[in-house]
Amino acid sequence: MTKKTKEILVTLILIIVAAALLSYNVFLVETTKIEVERIMGQLAKIEEIKEETKEKKMELLKQQKEEEYVEIIEFDEKYREIKDDFLKKVKEASDEADGIFINIEGLKGLVSQRLDISKEFKEKLSKLDNIPRPLKNFYELETEFLNNDIKSFILVYDYYSSCCSTHPYNDGELKKVYGNNSELFFRAEEERVRVYKEHGLEYLLEDPF
Repeated sequence: MTKKTKEILVTLILIIVAAALLSYNVFLVETTKIEVERIMGQLAKIEEIKEETKEKKMELLKQQKEEEYVEIIEFDEKYREIKDDFLKKVKEASDEADGIFINIEGLKGLVSQRLDISKEFKEKLSKLDNIPRPLKNFYELETEFLNNDIKSFILVYDYYSSCCSTHPYNDGELKKVYGNNSELFFRAEEERVRVYKEHGLEYLLEDPF
């Protein structure tokens, strides 16, 4: 092989290598371009799914809010009926005892009457079903108040019964339980007010008395 032939052969090899490298670079660029487009497409799809999920969540929250709104109104209608009856009977019992001199047996009778009023209210409250989720805490507080209220009047009844007994009566527990009544009552009411205002239902808080 002559020197010139060798030079030509080397030149041809270099041209082939250069062409191959050029072709590879073009292939690499095209492949990279396709891969980038694929990734961008996936990212766009992910963003689309995220946006759809966000919209669905917003729609679900809106539906939940509307359902809770209706549930609270329906619950309030039933609750208001038994609560108004309770307050009315408490007021009547209080008016009956106001300014009237009553003996011990008469006082025990009034306390027993007041005790029955709370027991009746608690029984009716316990029969209310489908407590709205936002009002569950209120329901628990109202039940706690009634349990305390019942206990306080049981202790008051025992106190008046002890007046006819030779055994001394320890009124420490009575003072503690009776003292908790107002606090528990207002805690329950504050929670109800908070929930109603949060749902734009302030008109339901109007006091019938």
